[in-house]
Amino acid sequence: MRDKCARSLLAAVLAATGGCSFVAVRRPPPPPVPPGVPIECTQSRAAPVLDTVGAVATPLVGLGTWGLCTYLSAMQSWSSNPTRLNCGTVLWGTILSTAAYTGSAVYGYHYTGDCRRLIGESRVSMPQPRPGG
Repeated sequence: MRDKCARSLLAAVLAATGGCSFVAVRRPPPPPVPPGVPIECTQSRAAPVLDTVGAVATPLVGLGTWGLCTYLSAMQSWSSNPTRLNCGTVLWGTILSTAAYTGSAVYGYHYTGDCRRLIGESRVSMPQPRPGG
């Protein structure tokens, strides 16, 4: 019963974390983009920045929680009614959540960079109107 609860908790944590860039970043069209066609993609780096914050904060919080869990488990082993806490679930949840945030951040930075590059190239290749002409 306890193992099922731990697995459910791990699945819920993983579902709730990471993925801002996977959801919010719109990929640019594949090159070459015909001249005059508007390029619709995400230039903002807000989602990858949020993923980066998560990729840094998750291990800090997770490892602190894991340390507290192992300490409490050790203290429980000395009691008259010892119970063993499943601290491995916290550690695996931390590792997997950090991987999800990191992967999402890399995805977001990659495609927002491609979008910015394509839009910059399209502005350079567009003929500029002449003043007074």
